[in-house]
Amino acid sequence: MMAIALIGAGLFWGPQSEVFAKRKEKTLNQRPVRVTTTKPRRPVAEMREWQPSAQPVHPSATKVETWNVYNACMGSDDPLGKSAEFFASDRKISVLKKILGKWPLDTPARFASELCAVDALKHYETLLDITSAPKDELVSVDHPWVGQNDDLVRDQRYVASPWVRDYIRQLANRTFEELRDRADGAPTLPLFVVSSLVRSKDIQRKQWNSPARCETENALCSSHTTGSTFDITLKDLSGEHNAALKKILARDRESGKISFILEPRGNHYHIFVFPPELAARVAEFAAQHP
Repeated sequence: MMAIALIGAGLFWGPQSEVFAKRKEKTLNQRPVRVTTTKPRRPVAEMREWQPSAQPVHPSATKVETWNVYNACMGSDDPLGKSAEFFASDRKISVLKKILGKWPLDTPARFASELCAVDALKHYETLLDITSAPKDELVSVDHPWVGQNDDLVRDQRYVASPWVRDYIRQLANRTFEELRDRADGAPTLPLFVVSSLVRSKDIQRKQWNSPARCETENALCSSHTTGSTFDITLKDLSGEHNAALKKILARDRESGKISFILEPRGNHYHIFVFPPELAARVAEFAAQHP
């Protein structure tokens, strides 16, 4: 009986397993092959012809508007004056934006005006250009109350234009006073950490998420490459420190000293400190159009 049962089991399972194996092989052979292709990038020259998206998404879908504002500014008789006119009119931050929590995100007009304003400044091509720059051209921003990114120290890039150095020191002193008044005591140090300062064009081209990577001579190029901009990271920044810092930055924006935005992807504040000539033009325009 046992032999008959084993023979029966063999007759039953043997053919069935072969059928299942053939079905499995057939199914695998019929599965569609997934092919991924990389969409070729448009030449930079064609960027100006791009059509805007029906549903703009910050910031990639707004390249057309950025290019249009940038071209209009650079094509004017007075690019610096054009930038100053924008920043003078953009100083006030609407209550609605504060309520909705959409402040201070970037806009194509602000971004393009910043790039237009620094176009005439010196842009550093390589790290060697930064480290070998004259001592009065790029200066150290060391401050006992300000933290520094290790990469900046390692690459000898903890430097900026003199007006940026002066602003960072003033910002640290004012933030300290603001926090001391709130807490009725000495605030926790560092007050904030500077995560980025001057970058060479070589370094900027590696910033994959930046819309101003200096990819070609005619491409948009970040103001970081001029030493006139710095970033403050929001990582490990307490709510109290952030509130005090944001309050001071807002005042300085309204007084025509800086333009700053929140970079959600990088989790930092991007702060463009107006070069002296631009600051003077902004103040002049603001006085004429209060």
